[in-house]
Amino acid sequence: MIKGFTFNPIETNCYLIADGGEVAVVDPGCYGPAEAAFLEKAISEAGRLTHILLTHGHPDHCFGAAGLSRKYGVPVTFSPDDAYILKRSSQLAGLFGLDSVDTDFETVPARDGFLVKVGSIELRAIATPGHTPGGICWFSEGEKVLFSGDSLFAGTIGRTDLPGGDYDALIKSVLEKIMTLPEDTMVLPGHGGDTTIGREAATNPFLEPFNEPEGEDVDPIALKG
Repeated sequence: MIKGFTFNPIETNCYLIADGGEVAVVDPGCYGPAEAAFLEKAISEAGRLTHILLTHGHPDHCFGAAGLSRKYGVPVTFSPDDAYILKRSSQLAGLFGLDSVDTDFETVPARDGFLVKVGSIELRAIATPGHTPGGICWFSEGEKVLFSGDSLFAGTIGRTDLPGGDYDALIKSVLEKIMTLPEDTMVLPGHGGDTTIGREAATNPFLEPFNEPEGEDVDPIALKG
């Protein structure tokens, strides 16, 4: 079972994955007591929280991480390459007029290929630097689902103008690590509606090399940025 929620003033998507009585939460951006209570109720109805997963360290994706970690005794799994971004989360939140972020939680380092199991559902970390240095997508081959964070959205890609952002790195990540997944993979992004790899390959204007007519010899990496 996968459920999606939208939290905080930036309207960040949070996902709950449940199987066999175990529960994982991807990007708990719940902002304030009411949103936190809403997510905790959903967790209790689904089973026992075993994993808290982040796609990256921006504040809108981790507002509720510390609270969940303390309440359930579960560490937060994210890329150590985003430790610097996480430390600056409160500063970044302030720029958007939002409250500071509690980042005092135990962590589990996740690098490319790191595996997590939620019941019978296996999630693999795909390192996709660019939006942030330690951006991660969580991919379930069995469920044909990619939790893409802010790397890939329906019709666009993540912004790279915030500290640590790198447009060239993001385009490379999307083309080489995301768009090589099966076309029928459902993409559940950090903001906005869902999409599929096939749909983005055909329509996303940032991925034009994939839209070239058959027979054209196009090097997508040469066209990046």
